[in-house]
Amino acid sequence: MNRISNGNHQRPTAMNRRPERMHWFALLMLGCVCFPSSGMAQIKYFDLMKKEPEVFDIKLATCNRTLSPPVVDGVLDDAAWRRATRLSDFSNTIQLGSNNNFQETTAWLTHDDDYLYFAFSCQEEQMQRVRTETVRYDDPDILFDDRIEILLDPQHNHKNIIRLAFNANGITYDTTFDRPVQYSVSCIKGDDRWNTEWRVKTQKLDDRWTAEVAIAMDRIYPHPIRPGTTWGFNIVRDRHSRFYHGPRAGGGAKPHGTQQMTAWQPVDGNVKGSFSDRWLEPNGYADLVFDQNDLAVSRLAFHEAYANYNGSVWHKPQFFGDNPLEVTLQNHSGHSMDLLLVSQTTDYRGDSIRIEKDVSLNAKDSRTVTTLIPIRDCERQQFSLSVVDKDANATLYSTSYDTRVPPFVEFDLSAIYSNRTKDREIAFSPVVIPEAIDGCSISFDLYRTNEPAPIATDRKSNLKPYLFETCFEGFDWSSLPSSNYTITCRLRDPTGKTIGEFDHGFTKHRTEPCSNLHASETQYSFGGQEGKATVVSFPAGERFVFWEHSSYVPWWDLENMAVTYEFMECWGFGNQGCSEPMQDKENRYSKVDIIENTPARVVLRWRYALGDPNYQIIFNEWVTEYYYLYPDGSGVRDIQFWANSDVRHEILQPQYVFPTGVIPRQMFEDITCKVFNFDGESVVNRIDAPVLKHPEQAKDWKEEVMRIFLKDRKHPYLIWSKREDIVPNSINKGLVVGDVGRSMGGHWPMQPMNVDVYSVVGTDRPYHSWLGSVHVVPDPKTQPNRWKHLIGVCDQGDEQLITIGTNWLYPPSVHTQCEGISFTGFDAAQKAFVFHQSHEVPELNFRFSGEEETVFHPAVILENCFMEIQSISVNDKALAPEEFKSATITTSGDAGKIIWLDREIPIETTLSIRFTSTTGR
Repeated sequence: MNRISNGNHQRPTAMNRRPERMHWFALLMLGCVCFPSSGMAQIKYFDLMKKEPEVFDIKLATCNRTLSPPVVDGVLDDAAWRRATRLSDFSNTIQLGSNNNFQETTAWLTHDDDYLYFAFSCQEEQMQRVRTETVRYDDPDILFDDRIEILLDPQHNHKNIIRLAFNANGITYDTTFDRPVQYSVSCIKGDDRWNTEWRVKTQKLDDRWTAEVAIAMDRIYPHPIRPGTTWGFNIVRDRHSRFYHGPRAGGGAKPHGTQQMTAWQPVDGNVKGSFSDRWLEPNGYADLVFDQNDLAVSRLAFHEAYANYNGSVWHKPQFFGDNPLEVTLQNHSGHSMDLLLVSQTTDYRGDSIRIEKDVSLNAKDSRTVTTLIPIRDCERQQFSLSVVDKDANATLYSTSYDTRVPPFVEFDLSAIYSNRTKDREIAFSPVVIPEAIDGCSISFDLYRTNEPAPIATDRKSNLKPYLFETCFEGFDWSSLPSSNYTITCRLRDPTGKTIGEFDHGFTKHRTEPCSNLHASETQYSFGGQEGKATVVSFPAGERFVFWEHSSYVPWWDLENMAVTYEFMECWGFGNQGCSEPMQDKENRYSKVDIIENTPARVVLRWRYALGDPNYQIIFNEWVTEYYYLYPDGSGVRDIQFWANSDVRHEILQPQYVFPTGVIPRQMFEDITCKVFNFDGESVVNRIDAPVLKHPEQAKDWKEEVMRIFLKDRKHPYLIWSKREDIVPNSINKGLVVGDVGRSMGGHWPMQPMNVDVYSVVGTDRPYHSWLGSVHVVPDPKTQPNRWKHLIGVCDQGDEQLITIGTNWLYPPSVHTQCEGISFTGFDAAQKAFVFHQSHEVPELNFRFSGEEETVFHPAVILENCFMEIQSISVNDKALAPEEFKSATITTSGDAGKIIWLDREIPIETTLSIRFTSTTGR
């Protein structure tokens, strides 16, 4: 029988605690059906979900008390070890090298009143190869040595872990780490200055090395150790740790050698990048039980939110309501037990909610029982489980887990972001355990930021879980001015009492054309949040944005939908997850400067480091990117990289940033993107038919145009080439590879938590997806390495993009016979035809020749030009002032001119630029 109760714990009100909420991002349209006014297609992520709960088989080690503690000298000759628990079934978790024989590891453990003791015997057939290069204590480089690690979870919360490592010379390293999101590819490392009281002694023999360890328990566990006290723990060993930084066939580099990693409790660790951190998945740790405990918990099963990062399998999360929890209990005693299972969480106010279940367990019996986890809040939640002996009123077992929960309401806000009609409605769907909302209602209050009174209200009853219906019927969403908004949602029980509350934010931005291209440092909003930004505004209304809440990663903002070309990144070699500016949540390294700001062109410089989520910079590598942007929404991304390695790096990965309340198929056309070459060959990626490997026909293309089919918006595009002067040393991984519809990253943007790569559970926060990538192998001897590609947005056809790309990659010839001004060449980084002036002349005449019929919106740079531009004509016909933009810029340290023509120039047409003489030089 389950019993549910509410506690009386207090915490701040929902409004006051909003800044403390974790920013979880988006995706769980759990069941979307057509409602009459929308014609929306049915969308069901339930169909992708693994329905069964995640099973956690719990390995157990008993740590018995000793009355004669061992002498910690590394010799292992103490009587205490003969009576201690012996652990020998270590499993191979990583094996590199075919000639690397498995080497056994044996551990013993015991304790007294003050210390937890371990002993180790590490078999080693190649003692001469044991790596012990670390000589300083507390040096994290020990993670590259042959070593033992003891991982302890004294709180048994599967999140806050103590990490104790030592090598065969007895050099130690202690730290902590926090795993707030299970199954992400990084954790939050603790402060390396953290220390605890422990000591290690080792001994080297011919065929093994041994160690003894003593850990002061009161330094890491503030409570008395009693029979049955349970910690989480694991023991791991790394042999012959080797990291290779040199080149290899195919480009890049990988760890190699004969590395072998073993663990007493094998853990499918998702921490990526560093081979040294593959065990950091505390949900899979074993239980360390002090002294004899008549009761054991050998298995738990519950729903846990995570997804394959490529979206192939979604794991069902826990929802608002009572969620199943399976517990396998083992009675080791000779008498029956009357037990009380208590599962506990807190609601949105911070009040405790607990469910109790009575269980009788016969002597020497094992039984799996199902109780419930009461989820009454959203985002990151902690639930605890306690098993109490009712007769003795003693807790025999306790543990807790963090889990991520979607909000109890999922919105469809696509109508807010649409500019097509005024009569479309928004919709909502309850995302709850069905029994949790019997007789309940949901109230909605729409607020504009910083305004106390709601703009509109609504209330819905007769709720149907996972089915969408309209809300705020009749409200004219097209009338909302540009601003940030919040929909406050309150779930009320049949008596009218509020039992759940959360805020769903969104940003409404109206595209507003401006008279001239310009950049400004201003406030910018996305997903309901405002922050500092450098914004480039284009005459047609598009914006190119560097925003503090996106780590200044630039993106196109196209009517509340964002697209970025990403950045450089690398992986591995001791860092966790991705080393990239996306991880710089505090903007320690990411910096943007406006270099040039004229109506003819804007130039920005973005500098960043390749840092991981813990702000460790891989190879101390830094990047400078220049963006040359023109009034028609075109430009060039010029990447300059100061390399200290020749390992594989990524330079380009189109990413799509979704606003709140939508899923990918609502923001794309049926075709997500199209990649084609100048000969007309093409490959498409569709929402319902993702391309999961690089198409064979695209591998030999000389150039690629990628067009991104956003719905009801201009199409972002990029153009690149494998040519050595454009993208040298490229390894094309395919720009259509991926599954935009399922690969949902919740770790960026607007996520302050320093954890890399985890999937989303709800659309109440912005999130990102991606398609394809381009990799390169940098050359450390070349400083800097440079790569460039064309970027832009357009509403023209593919033929126009081919013309734009051809003009850039295969620019026309320029013919001029003007004394005093010479043509120096086409600068692909600036997408400009460059002339140099040696002395004043009244006029510059030149013409283009080439295979293309026209030159689309050419840009002309006049170096060392101090004269003012009087007029521009094409075949002696003067251009109107609105047909070109010109400005003074700095070129090579001297003044110069930039001219951008807002028209197509036919081949063999004569352009004339007339100057007004000045006395400026």
